[in-house]
Amino acid sequence: MKKHPDQIRWNRKYTERGMDQVKQEPSPWLIQHKKLLEKLLNEQENGNKAIDIACGGGRNSFYLADLGFEVEAVDISDVAVDWLKEKAILQNKSVFPISKDLSTMSLIENQYQVICNFYYLNHNLFQEYLKALAPEGLLFFETFTKDHSMFNPNMRASFCLDRNELLNAFRSLHILHYQEGIVEVEGGGKKAVAQLVATKL
Repeated sequence: MKKHPDQIRWNRKYTERGMDQVKQEPSPWLIQHKKLLEKLLNEQENGNKAIDIACGGGRNSFYLADLGFEVEAVDISDVAVDWLKEKAILQNKSVFPISKDLSTMSLIENQYQVICNFYYLNHNLFQEYLKALAPEGLLFFETFTKDHSMFNPNMRASFCLDRNELLNAFRSLHILHYQEGIVEVEGGGKKAVAQLVATKL
């Protein structure tokens, strides 16, 4: 079967870099809301399923698994997925890596207590997230806005959110925390991002 161009690109990137060199620290936005995740686990009677979209090296997947979630770690790169499968087995973690073309992915209704989307933008998935998030579940979303062009002029606009786009896309949910602006990154750089945590009532 012919591979998707994005799969070829990410496979090459991960092979050249080495998966051991991919960032392993979970997102600060996720860590910042640890109490929300723990509260959800303590109160949720309908399961503990989470999905990490475009999981890459699995930094957020393994963080969620350590808290007690069963995590589907989804990425288009089979290089990343194969590496994550070995890591999950070696560490005995409830992380279940899956290789999928995210551009055509369909999710099951009310399936996940947690949905994570970090630094991946596919507008077609917005409705899938709304459908797949279980009642009282949490959606975590963080990615670049178009203001990031100030720091990376080569960033494709299609990879970035318009101002307030993320906020408006999920207004049918209860927005718990939202911020948009310039944040400091490790090493002294900056990036322009939008960050959201929302729940389905």
